[in-house]
Amino acid sequence: MRDHFLRRVIHTFGSISLLYYVIPSRHLILALAFSAVGVIEILRLKGKINLIGMRDYEKNRISGFFFFATGVAILLNFFPCQIAVPCILCASLADPIVGELKRKMKKGIAYVVMFVFSFIVFFAILSNSTMPPLTASMLGAASVVLGEIMGCRWIDDDLLIQILPATLLYPFHFL
Repeated sequence: MRDHFLRRVIHTFGSISLLYYVIPSRHLILALAFSAVGVIEILRLKGKINLIGMRDYEKNRISGFFFFATGVAILLNFFPCQIAVPCILCASLADPIVGELKRKMKKGIAYVVMFVFSFIVFFAILSNSTMPPLTASMLGAASVVLGEIMGCRWIDDDLLIQILPATLLYPFHFL
């Protein structure tokens, strides 16, 4: 139970990566942070270190935290702030919320809650953008849920929840 709770707390702390937008030397800090995560992941996969909170299926494969960090690095480097911020917030907050809800209720209801939460996040951020906020928020929220459902062995939902909506929303950025 402790590991489960720790995973949820760590997930929510992913939103701290948004400090990227307010710190000096942001590209250097991001590169160093991602490199550190990469080194930790390599050491973990080689059995040199053990991390608490790891799921059994992550023992011999790339971990969710590395997929999460990869998504954050891609978003912060290659996508505009108005797209990166809601995608990171949904991965940080909506994913652990739906994870808890799926344990307590039917998956379908949990996914509806995830959609509504994600829609609110996208709409709050995109309402002052050049994108059509209602359409972009619907697309963003639907693709967050799709990313959660599509998670597979080779691409974790921690990456898909971030990159799928960002990729689909990117063309709207030019409207």
